[in-house]
Amino acid sequence: MQVSIKDPQKTHGVNVTGTLNVLLASQKAGVKRVVYSASSSVYGEAKKFPQKESLGDGPLPLSPYGLEKYIGELQCAVFSAVYGLETVSLRYFNVFGARQSTEGAYALVIGKFLEQKEKGQPLTIVPDGRQSRDFVHVSDVVRANILAMRSRKVGKGEAINIGTGKDYSVLEIAELIGGPAVFIEPRLEPRRTLADISKARKLLGWKPKVSLEEGIKRLLKINVD
Repeated sequence: MQVSIKDPQKTHGVNVTGTLNVLLASQKAGVKRVVYSASSSVYGEAKKFPQKESLGDGPLPLSPYGLEKYIGELQCAVFSAVYGLETVSLRYFNVFGARQSTEGAYALVIGKFLEQKEKGQPLTIVPDGRQSRDFVHVSDVVRANILAMRSRKVGKGEAINIGTGKDYSVLEIAELIGGPAVFIEPRLEPRRTLADISKARKLLGWKPKVSLEEGIKRLLKINVD
């Protein structure tokens, strides 16, 4: 079970109050700009794809975590408008890469599959495996953060998607990694995520460089070879 569903009071304190504390400390210290790590979970079970930064086209979060991350975005925008603190929120989609966590409810499927393959275990798939995600490599996320720090086109609380504009199903991920697979119990999660990244191109001059296929190839070399 996701931590925010099991203990929403605790995660609210970390994600909402914690973000407020960062903003207050930044304002007090004279920080030039805060780049907030937002999340594609704010979109919930969207109906229109690709997902654009305006939330008017679809429902809001499916979990307390998604709601808390959205509140953090709003806090950033308010601090920009009221206190003049420059902020920008980057909505990360499914970030993958070396040293990714394989523990807990938020562990990414790629990391779990690689760990299972390394241990000689079957890849565990939540039925029916056709749910899809927009996977973005961690190196591209790092570049997006650096550009968000430097760009003269942001700083007023903008929310910007950081994805690739292409989604892959869990079954496709399993095929790329290889090995036997089994189905496990379903869980509450969005059916699909797919980022519209036109705003990132326009405001940050950013676009992804590492494809999912290339990223998995690199990880297989590290984890399996």
